Amino acid sequence: QNNHPKYGNFSDYINRYQSELHEVLNTHHEIETHNHIQGISAYLLRKVHGLTPLSVFIPREYGGWGGDPKECLTLLEAASYESIAVGLMFGINGALFIDPVSKFADNNVKPDIFRKFINEKAMGGLMITEPDFGTDALSMQTAYKETEKGYAIKGTKHWGGLTGLADFWIVTARKQKGDGKLARDIDMFICEMNDPVQRIEVVEFYQKLGLFLIPYGKNEIDIEVPSDQRLKPESMGIMMMMDSLHRSRLRLSGIGLGFIRRILDEAISHSRQPHNHYCNWLAQKDFAGTILPDVPLSIADPFKSLKDPTM
Repeated sequence: QNNHPKYGNFSDYINRYQSELHEVLNTHHEIETHNHIQGISAYLLRKVHGLTPLSVFIPREYGGWGGDPKECLTLLEAASYESIAVGLMFGINGALFIDPVSKFADNNVKPDIFRKFINEKAMGGLMITEPDFGTDALSMQTAYKETEKGYAIKGTKHWGGLTGLADFWIVTARKQKGDGKLARDIDMFICEMNDPVQRIEVVEFYQKLGLFLIPYGKNEIDIEVPSDQRLKPESMGIMMMMDSLHRSRLRLSGIGLGFIRRILDEAISHSRQPHNHYCNWLAQKDFAGTILPDVPLSIADPFKSLKDPTM
């Protein structure tokens, strides 16, 4: 069982965090019900990040839990059980920013970044999508040139989750060659919003139909970043980006599992209500077992409690 010098036993830590998040969401209903076009307030954000949940994704040598995949999924499941939007926010930070930084960033920049995540509750995201090219990375027009101090990056990105809210971004761009054409491969750069030279400007916030907690928008990029903030691929830049995206898809399973468990628990609770005679009749007739014959026992088993009057 993983133990942390500051937070203690991991299982106890997750239970404490889930209880705290449950209390925050029940006290501040606006977190879930209000459409946060420009992002949640700093006050509410501090409440959600009370026990520094993003530390689960951060390597142990920088003060985190170590980024173990199972523990990351456990955190996402616990958060998504209470709020799928909060779970997605953590997933964006962990899979699309912290993981790539841990694996590909220069060792000179990691300590300060992770210190801000743990001590200042910073957040990060990933910008790939462009208005004219979607996620077609090999056609993106955001370009960079080498300078005396690092890299100058210019272009437009949109639909980056946590637009206007993240403190750090990983931005994808293609190298501009001497003839003005863009290289086929892509590179990825860390940008810090507290540095005016690196700040990405939000020119428009987008409306969305659900997951009100996550802000999206259109961003104009005209920045310069130090040379050590370029991520270092093991082979090609496109493979580095795909590695990051594949990790994010794995994280979705934790988010989905938490949401499904919430639905299951609420369905069983509703079925147990004394006035719900129809559901009690279905339980007595073993209707659940009839329509779910192939569901694994670990998922289907809760339905058995409906048939046992002592439970």
